[in-house]
Amino acid sequence: MLPRSYLFVPADRPERFDDAAISGADAVILDLEDGTAYSEKDRARTAVHDWLHKGHPEGIEVWVRVNGGDLLHDDLDASMGADGVFLPKINGPGAIEDAAAHVGDDLKIIAMIETARALLRCEEIGGHDAVTGLMIGEFDLAADLGMRYDTMGAELDAARLRVVTVSAAYGLRPAVAGIEPSVTDLDRIRRGTEHMATIGFGSRGCVHPVQVDIVNEVFQPDEESLVEARDLVARYERAKAIGSGVFLNVHGRVMDESNVRHARQVLELADHPRTEE
Repeated sequence: MLPRSYLFVPADRPERFDDAAISGADAVILDLEDGTAYSEKDRARTAVHDWLHKGHPEGIEVWVRVNGGDLLHDDLDASMGADGVFLPKINGPGAIEDAAAHVGDDLKIIAMIETARALLRCEEIGGHDAVTGLMIGEFDLAADLGMRYDTMGAELDAARLRVVTVSAAYGLRPAVAGIEPSVTDLDRIRRGTEHMATIGFGSRGCVHPVQVDIVNEVFQPDEESLVEARDLVARYERAKAIGSGVFLNVHGRVMDESNVRHARQVLELADHPRTEE
C-alpha cells in the first residue's frame, strides 16, 4: 500500500513513538533532523535504534529523517530496521550516492527538495537509481528563495509541479506534499491538502495526529476513481495480450502504460481501509 500520510515525530521524544504508530497515519517519520535539538542528537539516535529493534510495527511504514554532513552515517546506522530514510537539504545527487553507498539495499531513500539548487537539479535527483520518492520541503525552500510564503498560497506551485512531474516521469512513489503547521484550523488543513491532491501529490507530511484523518481522507480515491482505474488496468491487460501497447479508455481516449501506472497507484492507495464516519 502507498502511504497517504507521513506523521513526523521528534526523535528525542521516544514516549511518543508508540502513539504515533497507532495514530492512523500510514507512515511515521522519526525526525532526527529539524525536530531534534543538536544537543539531543545522540540520545535521539539511541532512542530510534532501540525502538526500531523492538520490531517493526505492523500495518505502517517507519521512516527516519536523518541529518546530512558529519552526522549522516551515524544517523543511517541508527535507522537500520526502518523502511527508509528522508534525506533533507540536499543540493544534488552527491548526498544520495553517499547514503546509498552506506546502506546498500537495506533502506529506501526519499529525497527532500528544499533548496534552490535541489530544485534546479530535481531531475538528476529523482532519476537516481537509489531514490524511491521525493518530498518538497516548502519552508526551507521558500527561505532559500527569499520568498514571502504561506502554505495556502500559490507562490510555490511551480516548484510543487516540478517535484510532481519528476516523480511521475521516473516512476517514483507519488510525490509527498509539504506540511501545514496549523493544528487547529481543520478547514485550512483540508483545503490545502485538496489543492496538493489536485496538482498531483499522492500524500502529505503531517506534524500532529489531528491532521492525519483529514489527509488520509483527501488522498483516499473515491469510488468513481477506483472504477475507472480498474477498468483502465483491465483494458491494458487485454491490449497487452494481443500485442498492443496502446488502447482506448471508456471515453474513447488513447491510453498507454503511463496512464496505467497512475491507475495502479490509485488502486494501491485504495488498499487502505476507509475511515468510518
